[in-house]
Amino acid sequence: MTYSLKHNRRPAEKFLAFLLHWNIILGICEMAKQHGRLSFLAVVSDKSVYFAVLFLAATLLITVLQRNVYRPVFWVLVWIPLTGVSLLVMPDIRILLARAAVYYFLNIACLVILFTLVEDYGALLRYLRRYGILALFYAGITWLSRPETEEYSMFFTYATMIPLLVYLITAMKGNGRKRLYFLPFAVILLTNLKYGSRGCIVCCLILLLFHFVVFSNDIQKAKYALIVISAVLLAVLFWDEIIRLLVRLFPSARSIRLLANGLAFYDAHRSDYYGKILSEFSAAPFAFRGLYSDRFLMAESRELEALWGSYAHNFLLEVLYQFGAVGIPLLAFFIRRMFRTVRTAKGSSTDPSVVSLLEVVYAYAIGQLMLSSSYLIAPSFGALAGIMLMVRRMKRKELL
Repeated sequence: MTYSLKHNRRPAEKFLAFLLHWNIILGICEMAKQHGRLSFLAVVSDKSVYFAVLFLAATLLITVLQRNVYRPVFWVLVWIPLTGVSLLVMPDIRILLARAAVYYFLNIACLVILFTLVEDYGALLRYLRRYGILALFYAGITWLSRPETEEYSMFFTYATMIPLLVYLITAMKGNGRKRLYFLPFAVILLTNLKYGSRGCIVCCLILLLFHFVVFSNDIQKAKYALIVISAVLLAVLFWDEIIRLLVRLFPSARSIRLLANGLAFYDAHRSDYYGKILSEFSAAPFAFRGLYSDRFLMAESRELEALWGSYAHNFLLEVLYQFGAVGIPLLAFFIRRMFRTVRTAKGSSTDPSVVSLLEVVYAYAIGQLMLSSSYLIAPSFGALAGIMLMVRRMKRKELL
C-alpha cells in the first residue's frame, strides 16, 4: 500500500518515460495521415497529442511549484530573456518563435524539470522498457507501410533511440530473462538500418564506449576488450561477406548502401555547414547573433519549413555561432559538468540504475547533438541537462 501511495504522489517517473517516447506517437500519427492502410490510427492527430502533452506539462508545472523545486525552473526560463535579446539583434527569428517555444517547452524545459523530480531510478528504467513497446509498434507499421523508394528517416532513428539504447543496456547488464531484451533491440536496430539513419550505429557505439571503458572495473575491461577485439577481427576477416549479406537483405537501405560503396563516413554536406559557421565566427568572433540565428545562415530561403530544417548540425559550433566568443566559457562549463557528473556516478554508493540511465542519455545526446540536431529543439539536450541536475541532486541528498 505504501508503495502504491508513494508512486501516486510522485508521477514524475511515469510522465518522464512517456515524454521521452512522445515523438514515437507523433511519428505514428504522421504515418497514419500519409498511408491509407493506417487510416484507423488517424483518429488521433498530432495536434491532439500536442494538446494532451501541454495539458500534462501544465499540471507538472503546478506540481513543481508546490514542491518548491525552483532551481531547474530558473534554468529553463533563461530561454525567455535570451530569446528577447535575440529578437532585438535579429528580428527575423520571430517567424520561428511559435514552433520554437513549443519544442523548447516540451523537449527541454519539461525534461529538465522531470529529471530533477525523479526519486526511484529503477522505476524510471522499468517504465522506459514498458514504453519501448511503442517503438516496436512503430517499427512494425514502418515495415508494413513504408515504401521501399521513400527517403531514409532521421526522425524515426532518434524517436526510437531511447528504447533502442535502454533495451541494449538492460540486455548487456542483465542475466536470465533480461537477456531476452536483445530481441526488441535487434528489431529496432534492423528497422533503423533499413529505414533510418546511421545515427543509431553512432549512438550504440558511444553507449558501448561508456559501458565497456568509462564505467567498467579492470576485470570487466579485460573481458570486454577480448570480446571487442574478437568481434573486430571477425568483422575484418568477413567484411565483404557481411556487406553482401546486408545488401541482399536490405537493398534499398541508405546506411547499407553507403557502407557497400565505401561511404560509411560520408558527412551529407555537414562539412559545408561547419565551414560556413567557422568562416562567420572567425570574421566576427565577438558578435552575439542570437538564438536560432544559424538557421538563417544555412537556409536557402526564409520560409518557415526551410528555416526549421536548417541548422549547424553540431552543438559546439551552434553555440559558438550564436553567442560568439562568450560561447567558449559556456561550453567549457557545460563539458566540465558532464565530466563531473560521470565522476560522481562512478562512486561505489551510486544506484546501478543511475549509471544505466547516464550511459543511455549520454550516448543519445552526444550522438544526436554532435551530428544531427539543434540543442534548442532536441529532447536529447533536455535529457542531458536534466540527468546532470538529477545526479547532482542525488549527491547532495547523500551528503545530508
